[in-house]
Amino acid sequence: MAKREVYDVYGAASRLRVSVAAWRWAVGSGLVPVADAGEWSWSRAVVEAADPEAVRAALRV
Repeated sequence: MAKREVYDVYGAASRLRVSVAAWRWAVGSGLVPVADAGEWSWSRAVVEAADPEAVRAALRV
């Protein structure tokens, strides 16, 4: 099975086990880089580099 190379909002949130709202908030706040693989699409490297705890905490601020 090939690894996924690009994630949309839902895939990125699912990969990190965070809510879609938390992912969007983290993107909007600059915690996660803007989409680098198209409109609202992130490369696997960006998603894997994101800190799930920081993304979860972004909504609690």
